[in-house]
This record gives sequence, structure tokens and C-alpha cells, in this order.
Amino acid sequence: MSMPAANGAEAIIRVEGVDAGYDGNAILDGLGFEVRAGEVFGILGGSGCGKSTLMKHMIGLLPPVAGRITIGGDDIVTADEEGMAAIRRRFGVMYQSGALFGSMTLLENVRLPIEEYTDLPDDAIDLIARRKLELVGLEAFTGHRLPPRPSVGGLGIVTKSLADFATSPADIEQLQTEGRWQRDARRQAPGRS
Repeated sequence: MSMPAANGAEAIIRVEGVDAGYDGNAILDGLGFEVRAGEVFGILGGSGCGKSTLMKHMIGLLPPVAGRITIGGDDIVTADEEGMAAIRRRFGVMYQSGALFGSMTLLENVRLPIEEYTDLPDDAIDLIARRKLELVGLEAFTGHRLPPRPSVGGLGIVTKSLADFATSPADIEQLQTEGRWQRDARRQAPGRS
């Protein structure tokens, strides 16, 4: 369980005594810090200092050699597969330069977390994904594998939308509610049985 931090805000992420490296080369040695609720926290450093390594460990892609990482009080180092899946639903990851899956269309990229985290039918997922693309002015590019050179900010907005869909329980609940409403409305439409 997370403890209140000195300023009264709860520590939602804790990295405690983390050691990590590759092929016997230490990259992180006893690293520790906390991120409190509402805090903006940056990780800065030169090339090769361990920023990406730290992030891979913080999201559970790699286990640390030693130490503990907790998110919302849950230890990601000791979590089983089901527990880790539940933890990952509570956060999103935005990659450098707003990376999208290049093998998928823009619409498919936005659909992906909705498909992953809801039980909505395909037509409802399509409708919601298209609406989200309209919100950021990219509705004309749904079939493109990569958006036609939008600013990094534009890609960031799309990627942030993906992260929000994938991680916000409120958004997921809203999507499921909207999907149920849309299904019910279609069933009740004149001429439908």
C-alpha cells in the first residue's frame, strides 16, 4: 500500500533500490525515487545513461536484477501475469515522437486499445475510433499507415488518445456504456427486429 508523501500527496509510483543492466553491465545501480499524485516528473539524461532501460523496467517489460517497483501500491516485480495485466490497465505509455504501429492504419492504431479493453462490437469500435480521430483533425487519414507528416504534437495527441483509451477506467466504462446504448438504439430503430 502506498504511503502518503511528505507533502501529503500519495506516492503512486515508487522505485526502490533498483539495479538493472545488460550482459553483466550495470546500467542502473540502487536507483530510487517516488512520483506523487498530481506531480509532473521528468527523467532526463544523456544518451545511454539508462532512461529507456528504466522505463522498460517501470512498465514491467524487463525485471530488475534487484529492487522493487510499485505502481499504486502494487509490486510489478512480483506480480503474476494476471496481476501485471491489471496494473498495466491503470497507466499508459507514450513513446518518443508519438510512435504508432507502422504496420497498421491510423484507424487500426486507435481501435487497438478499444478492442483490447472492451467487449464492444466492431461497428461501435469503428464509430468511437473515427470520432476520436475527428477530435484531433485526422479523420481524412484513417486508411493511412502513417499520418502524412503531422507535427509531433499531432502524433502526440493521437498517441495520448490511445493511452487514454487503454488506461482510463472511466473512459473504458464510458465506451462500454456508449456501446450498450448504441446497440440498444440500433435494436429499437424502425424496421429492425
